[in-house]
Amino acid sequence: MHIWSIRLLTTDLKFGRVSSKQAFCYLLVGSVINVLDYGGGTLLSRSTATSTNVFTIVVGLVFLVGGLLFLFYTFPKGHEHQFLNWYIPLLVPLSLRLILGYLALYVIYIVVALVGSSFYAQHALLLFWIYEGVAYVMYGSLFAAMYLLFRRIAGN
Repeated sequence: MHIWSIRLLTTDLKFGRVSSKQAFCYLLVGSVINVLDYGGGTLLSRSTATSTNVFTIVVGLVFLVGGLLFLFYTFPKGHEHQFLNWYIPLLVPLSLRLILGYLALYVIYIVVALVGSSFYAQHALLLFWIYEGVAYVMYGSLFAAMYLLFRRIAGN
Protein backbone atom coordinates (compact mmCIF):
# COMPACT_ATOMS: atom_id res chain seq x y z
CA MET A 1 0.00 0.00 0.00
CA HIS A 2 1.20 3.45 -0.87
CA ILE A 3 -0.19 5.80 1.74
CA TRP A 4 1.79 8.84 0.61
CA SER A 5 3.44 8.18 -2.76
CA ILE A 6 0.97 9.08 -5.48
CA ARG A 7 3.52 8.38 -8.22
CA LEU A 8 4.05 4.77 -7.11
CA LEU A 9 0.32 4.24 -6.63
CA THR A 10 -0.56 5.54 -10.10
CA THR A 11 2.06 3.22 -11.59
CA ASP A 12 0.60 0.24 -9.73
CA LEU A 13 -2.92 1.19 -10.84
CA LYS A 14 -1.81 1.65 -14.44
CA PHE A 15 -0.34 -1.83 -14.60
CA GLY A 16 -3.11 -3.51 -12.57
CA ARG A 17 -0.96 -4.29 -9.54
CA VAL A 18 -3.57 -3.28 -6.93
CA SER A 19 -5.50 -6.34 -5.78
CA SER A 20 -9.06 -6.37 -4.46
CA LYS A 21 -7.68 -6.93 -0.96
CA GLN A 22 -5.43 -3.87 -1.29
CA ALA A 23 -8.33 -1.81 -2.70
CA PHE A 24 -10.38 -2.83 0.35
CA CYS A 25 -7.51 -1.72 2.62
CA TYR A 26 -7.48 1.65 0.83
CA LEU A 27 -11.26 1.88 1.36
CA LEU A 28 -10.82 1.07 5.05
CA VAL A 29 -7.99 3.57 5.55
CA GLY A 30 -9.89 6.21 3.55
CA SER A 31 -12.97 5.69 5.70
CA VAL A 32 -10.93 6.12 8.88
CA ILE A 33 -9.35 9.29 7.45
CA ASN A 34 -12.79 10.60 6.55
CA VAL A 35 -14.13 9.97 10.06
CA LEU A 36 -11.08 11.58 11.65
CA ASP A 37 -11.31 14.55 9.30
CA TYR A 38 -15.00 15.02 10.02
CA GLY A 39 -14.47 14.51 13.75
CA GLY A 40 -11.58 16.97 13.83
CA GLY A 41 -13.59 19.55 11.94
CA THR A 42 -16.48 19.07 14.32
CA LEU A 43 -14.22 19.50 17.34
CA LEU A 44 -12.69 22.66 15.90
CA SER A 45 -16.00 24.20 14.91
CA ARG A 46 -18.84 25.53 16.98
CA SER A 47 -20.95 22.93 18.76
CA THR A 48 -24.29 24.45 17.74
CA ALA A 49 -25.90 24.44 14.32
CA THR A 50 -25.64 27.97 12.96
CA SER A 51 -26.48 29.29 9.53
CA THR A 52 -22.73 29.43 8.81
CA ASN A 53 -22.31 25.74 9.69
CA VAL A 54 -25.30 24.79 7.55
CA PHE A 55 -23.95 26.87 4.65
CA THR A 56 -20.54 25.19 5.02
CA ILE A 57 -22.12 21.74 4.95
CA VAL A 58 -24.29 22.55 1.92
CA VAL A 59 -21.36 24.01 -0.04
CA GLY A 60 -19.23 21.00 0.93
CA LEU A 61 -21.92 18.64 -0.36
CA VAL A 62 -22.23 20.60 -3.60
CA PHE A 63 -18.45 20.33 -4.08
CA LEU A 64 -18.52 16.61 -3.27
CA VAL A 65 -21.43 15.68 -5.53
CA GLY A 66 -20.32 18.03 -8.30
CA GLY A 67 -16.74 16.77 -8.11
CA LEU A 68 -17.78 13.12 -8.20
CA LEU A 69 -20.12 13.71 -11.14
CA PHE A 70 -17.37 15.61 -12.96
CA LEU A 71 -14.90 12.76 -12.37
CA PHE A 72 -17.37 10.07 -13.36
CA TYR A 73 -18.51 11.73 -16.58
CA THR A 74 -15.01 12.76 -17.66
CA PHE A 75 -13.47 9.40 -16.80
CA PRO A 76 -11.21 8.09 -19.60
CA LYS A 77 -13.22 6.22 -22.21
CA GLY A 78 -12.57 2.50 -22.32
CA HIS A 79 -11.71 2.39 -18.61
CA GLU A 80 -15.19 3.01 -17.13
CA HIS A 81 -15.15 -0.29 -15.22
CA GLN A 82 -12.03 0.91 -13.35
CA PHE A 83 -13.55 4.06 -11.81
CA LEU A 84 -13.88 2.79 -8.23
CA ASN A 85 -10.72 0.69 -8.52
CA TRP A 86 -8.75 3.87 -9.21
CA TYR A 87 -10.77 6.40 -7.20
CA ILE A 88 -10.67 4.64 -3.83
CA PRO A 89 -6.90 4.02 -3.63
CA LEU A 90 -6.06 7.52 -4.93
CA LEU A 91 -8.36 9.10 -2.39
CA VAL A 92 -6.11 8.01 0.51
CA PRO A 93 -2.88 9.90 -0.32
CA LEU A 94 -4.81 12.86 -1.75
CA SER A 95 -6.99 13.10 1.37
CA LEU A 96 -3.96 12.95 3.65
CA ARG A 97 -2.37 15.85 1.78
CA LEU A 98 -5.65 17.77 1.84
CA ILE A 99 -5.99 17.29 5.61
CA LEU A 100 -2.42 18.47 6.16
CA GLY A 101 -3.22 21.52 4.02
CA TYR A 102 -6.35 22.19 6.09
CA LEU A 103 -4.34 21.90 9.30
CA ALA A 104 -1.72 24.33 8.00
CA LEU A 105 -4.48 26.72 6.95
CA TYR A 106 -6.11 26.41 10.38
CA VAL A 107 -2.80 27.11 12.13
CA ILE A 108 -2.38 30.27 10.02
CA TYR A 109 -5.95 31.28 10.90
CA ILE A 110 -5.27 30.79 14.64
CA VAL A 111 -1.93 32.66 14.46
CA VAL A 112 -3.66 35.61 12.75
CA ALA A 113 -6.33 35.53 15.45
CA LEU A 114 -3.76 35.49 18.27
CA VAL A 115 -1.13 37.85 16.88
CA GLY A 116 -3.47 40.39 15.38
CA SER A 117 -6.19 40.13 17.99
CA SER A 118 -7.43 43.71 17.47
CA PHE A 119 -7.45 43.23 13.67
CA TYR A 120 -9.11 39.85 14.10
CA ALA A 121 -11.76 41.29 16.41
CA GLN A 122 -12.71 43.88 13.80
CA HIS A 123 -12.55 41.54 10.80
CA ALA A 124 -13.38 38.10 12.22
CA LEU A 125 -16.16 37.37 9.75
CA LEU A 126 -14.07 38.47 6.77
CA LEU A 127 -11.14 36.29 7.90
CA PHE A 128 -13.49 33.35 8.44
CA TRP A 129 -14.85 33.63 4.89
CA ILE A 130 -11.35 33.96 3.46
CA TYR A 131 -10.41 30.81 5.38
CA GLU A 132 -13.53 29.03 4.08
CA GLY A 133 -12.87 30.19 0.51
CA VAL A 134 -9.30 28.91 0.53
CA ALA A 135 -10.52 25.63 2.03
CA TYR A 136 -13.06 25.25 -0.79
CA VAL A 137 -10.38 25.91 -3.39
CA MET A 138 -8.23 23.23 -1.75
CA TYR A 139 -11.19 20.81 -1.76
CA GLY A 140 -11.84 21.53 -5.42
CA SER A 141 -8.17 20.89 -6.18
CA LEU A 142 -8.67 17.34 -4.89
CA PHE A 143 -10.99 16.62 -7.82
CA ALA A 144 -8.71 18.41 -10.28
CA ALA A 145 -5.76 16.30 -9.09
CA MET A 146 -7.86 13.14 -9.34
CA TYR A 147 -8.86 14.08 -12.89
CA LEU A 148 -5.22 14.52 -13.92
CA LEU A 149 -4.17 11.29 -12.21
CA PHE A 150 -6.93 9.36 -14.01
CA ARG A 151 -5.59 10.70 -17.30
CA ARG A 152 -2.04 9.69 -16.35
CA ILE A 153 -3.08 6.15 -15.43
CA ALA A 154 -5.13 5.74 -18.61
CA GLY A 155 -2.24 7.03 -20.69
CA ASN A 156 -4.24 10.00 -22.08
